Amino acid sequence: MERRKLVTIILALLASLPVMAGFSYAEEEETAPYSLFQSPQAAFFIENTDEVLILDVRSETAYKRAHLENAVHIYLHDDDFIREISRLDSSRPILVYDSLSPPTRWTFPVLRNAGFTQIIYMRDGFTGWRRNGLPVEQGTTVETFDFSARGVNRGR
Repeated sequence: MERRKLVTIILALLASLPVMAGFSYAEEEETAPYSLFQSPQAAFFIENTDEVLILDVRSETAYKRAHLENAVHIYLHDDDFIREISRLDSSRPILVYDSLSPPTRWTFPVLRNAGFTQIIYMRDGFTGWRRNGLPVEQGTTVETFDFSARGVNRGR
């Protein structure tokens, strides 16, 4: 009886691994038009997929501080976001990341309209990537916000 319980638990855990790992089977399930990967799976995907386009939609300051190697930067809230996305090669799979969570609500319609068919979002964002100790490209300059130019007294 104990062995049967153990086998049932192991099978249940094995069946839930893809979900726990952040995989989405978009091609098999038409309800999911994009895939969600945790950062370790995203790293594996980048390493093992030809010509992945990596898109960083964080602020310019965050991008300059550090980003994934070979990432293209287009700030999500930039006025030219749609135009810049349309310039990308939509025949390539695209991996999109923000700081903390996938920006699906704002970017998915734009990417789909630009012709992208294989869209992957990093579920845990750049923060998860760093937390997992994955490699980043460090920036050389970081722009700082000048509070004095805005008339803000920081009490110094």
